[in-house]
Amino acid sequence: MNPKNPTNATAPMLYLLRHGATIRGPKKRYIGQTDIALSDLGRRQAHWWQKELSAINFDAIYCSDLSRASDTAQIVAADRTTEIQATSQLREINLGDWDGVDMPEIREKYPDAWLQRGQQVDCFRPPEGESFQDLQDRVLPVVESVDFDRVKNVLMVSHAGVNRVILCRVLKKPLKDLFLISQGAAALNQIVFQDGQFDIVSINRLPE
Repeated sequence: MNPKNPTNATAPMLYLLRHGATIRGPKKRYIGQTDIALSDLGRRQAHWWQKELSAINFDAIYCSDLSRASDTAQIVAADRTTEIQATSQLREINLGDWDGVDMPEIREKYPDAWLQRGQQVDCFRPPEGESFQDLQDRVLPVVESVDFDRVKNVLMVSHAGVNRVILCRVLKKPLKDLFLISQGAAALNQIVFQDGQFDIVSINRLPE
């Protein structure tokens, strides 16, 4: 499988990659900025993309500074001379006091807040945390700072939430619908910049 080409093959392309699979416990937890490591599967997924994208010359590489994203970026960008720019702006959503806590525990202890998050997922903030609107406001300036008149291919390695808020903006979808956009472990999304705007080429392409 080769990355898809846009209608204008010379147009700049943003490769938006989610980190590989991570080491998880037996219970489903809220994971935002908790720094968890890649699993063996996650590393294999990153190596798969390293080979698949090896023919593409990346003019710029950005990543979240959380280890699951930065380690993915290091693997994918192996043997490249392009500097990896790690930034906290591309971290996953800050879930505050909920980060790392089992979901059933939150649902039991804070039923009203649990219900509110389900009803207002775009603007709800857990205690000491961010909303997805906050996340979008934090992340989009990184994308907008890229000079696509000067660079052609850009790799950005981050998280499911980060990718979803970027894709919502490009697709002109409301943030309340962000979970309708699938983002599997090591999912690749391609966004082309042409005629002064971003357009989707592919979403949620997974390693084989």
